[in-house]
Amino acid sequence: MKKSISTLLEVSKAMESAFSSSHLNQLVQRSGFIRRQRSGLCGREFLKMMILETLGMTSSLANMCFSLKQLLPSMNMSPQALGKRLHQSSTVCFLKESFLFLFEKHQQIQKEGFSPSLLAVFPQVITEDSTICTLHPHLSPHFTGCRGKGSKSSIKLHVIHELKQTKVLSIDLTEGKLSDGAHGKKIFDFLQPGGLIIRDLGYFSLELFKIISEEYQAFFLSRFKVNTLVYQNPEDIEPIALSQWLDNQPKEQCVFETHFYLGVAKYPCRLVAYRLPKQIADYRKRVAEQTARKKGRKLSDRQKKLLEFALFITNVPAEIWQAEVVGTIYRLRWQQELTFKRWKSLLKLDYLQGKNPNRIYCLLYAKLISILLIESLYAVVAPQVWSYEKRQLSLHKWYQWFIQGQKIIKVFENMALYQLLDDLLWANELTLLCQHRLHE
Repeated sequence: MKKSISTLLEVSKAMESAFSSSHLNQLVQRSGFIRRQRSGLCGREFLKMMILETLGMTSSLANMCFSLKQLLPSMNMSPQALGKRLHQSSTVCFLKESFLFLFEKHQQIQKEGFSPSLLAVFPQVITEDSTICTLHPHLSPHFTGCRGKGSKSSIKLHVIHELKQTKVLSIDLTEGKLSDGAHGKKIFDFLQPGGLIIRDLGYFSLELFKIISEEYQAFFLSRFKVNTLVYQNPEDIEPIALSQWLDNQPKEQCVFETHFYLGVAKYPCRLVAYRLPKQIADYRKRVAEQTARKKGRKLSDRQKKLLEFALFITNVPAEIWQAEVVGTIYRLRWQQELTFKRWKSLLKLDYLQGKNPNRIYCLLYAKLISILLIESLYAVVAPQVWSYEKRQLSLHKWYQWFIQGQKIIKVFENMALYQLLDDLLWANELTLLCQHRLHE
């Protein structure tokens, strides 16, 4: 059967326009990245070199100069000169503008969505998470890290992701010390009525849950913060002991739910509890006890009891989700955590080398461009692979495939990216990039 090529053509043209010589020359002039034409440096080839660097094909200034020489034979740049380039704010501006233009193209591409039946009722499903990039301690005046035993200098990457369209909605950079909760309102820039937000404990806020529910007429799913006040009735003065309530539930029952009123404002909410297997509960207790000892504390019986359960709150009614499926839906949020692990393992995003803040921004924007390229192409190709092969394309293997053989540089060449993707859809190599079937 002939595979559809219209989407491949669309994304190929979008990617190639983002890296065309005419467009990049405009960015070069606007940013002041190249002030003299006789310098021999070309913004297009410089961007190619930076992308190769983020994929681990070069590792030092000397290797980056060698890579630039291969891409632009007339260019003779010393490592010292390249280092100075990476320390300039104009270089940061050029790479940032390149990233933002590509991000805009990424948003315009119409993708085939993936919608499990349990999510079909929601027009959008949004997850939000963050990850830390550790920096050299000398950069702490510019990028303050987390307090305590964390790194003295770090930068935090906040990502908002729409699952049904596999689309990145927002990528923000902040100092590592900024909490997830302080960034939590950014999600309202994208939330639609009837949408679903899935969040971790770092974003737990009863105030924001109320805004989601009442002002946006939307839905949320979150893990429950165990130090939250819990009331059985809105007129109650004293909160209940949640650990005791859980202990009173039938031992043979693994999943149960009720409606409680949370916090001082007594916000009504649906609470779903999963009784964990003893092995998992014991492991959680051991980890919690080790953490408490390091802080000179001791776990209470109440805390130990709560560790025997996985607790979730949501405003999605039982008519849409039965209690038994809530935990399964929440696992979708873990896709973002797996994405961060993939970025860190394949693109070395967990640690950025250098002592100059502008160099850090250059490396980070180059890595974000590579990430956006690879994931945008995956979002287009994966649905077609599923439609015609009934196999799920592995995003991890997709990254590895692009990293090998400098395939990502095809986005700079006219129609080369389209030809690469179209050939892949017909190649036997395609099955090697798919996830293994559980049952053949």
